[in-house]
Amino acid sequence: MVRGNLYHHHGGKYYLLAYCIMPNHVHVVLQPTAEFEQAKFDDGPDIGEREDGRSPLCEIMHSLKSYSAHEANKLLGKNGAFWQRETYDHWIRSEEELERIVHYIQANPVEAGLSQRPENYFWCSCHDRLLQDGEVTAWLGWK
Repeated sequence: MVRGNLYHHHGGKYYLLAYCIMPNHVHVVLQPTAEFEQAKFDDGPDIGEREDGRSPLCEIMHSLKSYSAHEANKLLGKNGAFWQRETYDHWIRSEEELERIVHYIQANPVEAGLSQRPENYFWCSCHDRLLQDGEVTAWLGWK
């Protein structure tokens, strides 16, 4: 369900670049689409980053967490809070930093002992990429 939710807005609100769903947390790297930013947040000249409550990332994370919490509670027969209130949101500012973070995400299931190889862990972009084109990288492509 979480994996499907991540892909739901891929190409619409954002491009899903990499992800890994762990037993107690999720790592995701996404890039808001220009169309989404323009439609929702075009309120004049953009100088620097916006305050958290007015950022594309804030709206995207709210949407992902709200839907998945509702669906997870339904699947588990529970109600109430599902996700922790906070998230660790981070703006990636360079290609080097992006590369480092994607490699960290890729290594997560191996480091946690959930898989011997990242591409063998079903709940990550490495596995999706292996099925898509035989590559074993965590990077997902987009058009």
